[in-house]
Amino acid sequence: MFNLDLALSLPSAPSSDLVQSLLSLSNAIQQLGFPRDPARQNGLVDKTLRLFITNLVGDGWEHDGLQTLYDLEFLRRLADLWGGEWLDICELLGEQTLRVREMVRCSFKIIFYVLS
Repeated sequence: MFNLDLALSLPSAPSSDLVQSLLSLSNAIQQLGFPRDPARQNGLVDKTLRLFITNLVGDGWEHDGLQTLYDLEFLRRLADLWGGEWLDICELLGEQTLRVREMVRCSFKIIFYVLS
């Protein structure tokens, strides 16, 4: 039996909290004012974004179910834009995605069992 309320409540994009956090980081970096030195600004963006992602998905990180998978995929695509230098971050995000995907799969099995 298809549950329309459940389907409508499923996420389909990165969370507003993640997007807002990234926008805040972007604004803070822009306010530091490195417009004449793009290399310095890119270095700052690289280090800041790496630190943000590493701390976000590091040890003790609590996932929020299916929404977390969308957030991880968004971050992975963002990391892909940085190329090979970000292979370690892409691997970290991939590991977390596998872990969360398994937890979500188990959760949905339980939900669908209870609903049936």
